[in-house]
Amino acid sequence: MTDGFATSFTFKKPKGPAPAPFFTAEDLALADLQECRIWGVDPGVNEVFVAVDGSCPDIFGSQGAAANTQASHEIRKMSSSEYYHKAGFNRTNERIRVATEAAGIDKITSAIPSPATMNPDKLASYMKAVMASKKDLTTFYGNLLPKLRFLNYRGRQKTDDEMVNILLSGGAKYNSPSQKKKKKKNRKQSTQHTEFLVIRY
Repeated sequence: MTDGFATSFTFKKPKGPAPAPFFTAEDLALADLQECRIWGVDPGVNEVFVAVDGSCPDIFGSQGAAANTQASHEIRKMSSSEYYHKAGFNRTNERIRVATEAAGIDKITSAIPSPATMNPDKLASYMKAVMASKKDLTTFYGNLLPKLRFLNYRGRQKTDDEMVNILLSGGAKYNSPSQKKKKKKNRKQSTQHTEFLVIRY
């Protein structure tokens, strides 16, 4: 099935293997804290995710207790507004708004009564208004939305990939020349072998 811009297929999804268990604090030994960078990952109030690296080896004393709470750490995150902007959702919404105003569709939709009612007469009025405007609405949105929906899909795929890169390696957001210079100035690079271990809260 296609709308002129994208094609959809129906496949049978095979049953995958059971997911591996997540790491917990009990799975870590004190030596692990000296060799790994442990990231705490959690969604924020206005962020898709916030990742914090608070496991600098200088923090932990001989018994694993916090010895230096002022040791530097790194924060990586992506806000919801940043995600919408990078994926192109805001640009798509603006194009829809401009197109609906230019074609007068906004006046048609604003004249349609709300379907949120328990009154049969008001519900009948809503259905009559929709049917009266059906041709104009389907013609307009049928020509406009398929392309924008496909662009949104591409933007979401690219932004999801970039979000994974930000979490694992910093991505372009945290590896720009200015960011590298700032990191070099504020944080002494460790010579130890570094691994990534993500703990989900």
